[in-house]
Amino acid sequence: MGGRPRTLALRPWAGVLLLVVLPLLATWCVCASLYFVFHDDLLAALIARQTATQYAYEDRIATLKAELETTTGDLSSNQDSASGALGELRARAARLEARAAALDAVVSKLGLEPATASAPAPLAPRLRLGGIEDSGPHSTTIKLAEAEAAQDRAAQGLREPVLRRIMRVRTALAETGLPATHWQAGVEDGVGGPFVPLDHEVGFFASLDMLRDAAAQAAKLDAAVDRIPLRRPLEGPLEVTSSFGPRLDPFFGRAAMHTGIDLREDSGDAVTATAAGTVSIAGRDGGYGNMVEVDHGGGLATRYAHLSLVEVAVGQRVKPGQIVGRVGATGRATGPHLHYETRIDGVPVDPARFLKAAAILSPDH
Repeated sequence: MGGRPRTLALRPWAGVLLLVVLPLLATWCVCASLYFVFHDDLLAALIARQTATQYAYEDRIATLKAELETTTGDLSSNQDSASGALGELRARAARLEARAAALDAVVSKLGLEPATASAPAPLAPRLRLGGIEDSGPHSTTIKLAEAEAAQDRAAQGLREPVLRRIMRVRTALAETGLPATHWQAGVEDGVGGPFVPLDHEVGFFASLDMLRDAAAQAAKLDAAVDRIPLRRPLEGPLEVTSSFGPRLDPFFGRAAMHTGIDLREDSGDAVTATAAGTVSIAGRDGGYGNMVEVDHGGGLATRYAHLSLVEVAVGQRVKPGQIVGRVGATGRATGPHLHYETRIDGVPVDPARFLKAAAILSPDH
């Protein structure tokens, strides 16, 4: 049958639809096939991955917990350590305040004046018991150590001038030639023993005890000095016109013993007691003319002769430097001067050694 062939005509929009839909259907078929084939493997891999992630998180959490516990323990330990250090600093500050109070008490009782360079600075507010927490431990430790060192220097600095005073007075007293019984009684006792170092804290209070002992010795020596003629009987420089010892008598021209020293001075000038004591003679006494004798105790006495005027009475207590009379020329005298004597147990001794000792104690020495 010879007919004419048929042609299928597609509209343009249908062709486009086929070009889009057919690849999508093919892709879906492939994916569906793969899903059914590999479904179990994919699911297993996903589960395994999730499980591994979970285990990793759990391990990390466990590690963090361990680190936290360690850190907490360290913090607790550090807190205990800091608390202990703070307690030690507070105790140290309390000891410093106690030391300062003890030092102040000694200075006040003894009437001492600490040298500016040796005096400890007041305890800073941050170092007081209520302010330790405000300062860093290291800084506070340094400042406490500095305060302790300053207190040690102060205690030592106060003692040194007292010891120098003791040595100076002893040197002067030794120069007089007086028996030690006149001034050493009660000043020092026999001491000795091995040297055993003290710890720092005990050493400070031991220094205060030594300061008290030194001050007590100095006070006893000063009391002894008051009773020993270690002052000048006249104001100003002394001019000796006749020394102690053998000489030619100014009236008879023959050798005679001069029992004192003659000091040139203008008539009417003040004559003062060279030590504390009690007036035993006051008035006319032979060749001495108007004379005052002062008994200083322990067999020690001084005489002031040729006075123009006597200004004390027998039995009167006199102080060192108190006026006892006026320079004159009464008795066996060729002109105005002071005849000055020192006697031990009634025997005249050279006053020059007492005047030399007085020069040692002079502020200008």
